[in-house]
Amino acid sequence: MRWWTAPDCPFCAASAPTLNDLDRRYRDQGLTIVGFYHHKADSPLDPAAVERHAARFGFRFPLAIDAEWKTLHRWWLDQAGEGDRKWTSVSFLIDARGIVRYIHPGGRYAPGESEARALEERILELLKRPGD
Repeated sequence: MRWWTAPDCPFCAASAPTLNDLDRRYRDQGLTIVGFYHHKADSPLDPAAVERHAARFGFRFPLAIDAEWKTLHRWWLDQAGEGDRKWTSVSFLIDARGIVRYIHPGGRYAPGESEARALEERILELLKRPGD
């Protein structure tokens, strides 16, 4: 699960190619990526614009709109004592039983960078032990 914003989030734009690559390579092995859009723009939320932004990023995985940031707050921003929460572009790896197994605290994981490699390694670990 990845929270993202558009059109001007540099972290989302930098991470989009990694998400697309992971989706393409591991979808058939059980990985499901879900994008959660949270609106940061001053303009009113337009679901059609969200679809256009997702298409621009090349997203082919399921998307949801967290219009009022309720899910983002519950899962991330309102969790007291859980470390630095400066990013809203957080990603979670959730196993087949619904247990959060890894949290990337936000920012970017661009192709070829250590953050992207670490995320992929964790995904591969989880794919090796479905239902664990």
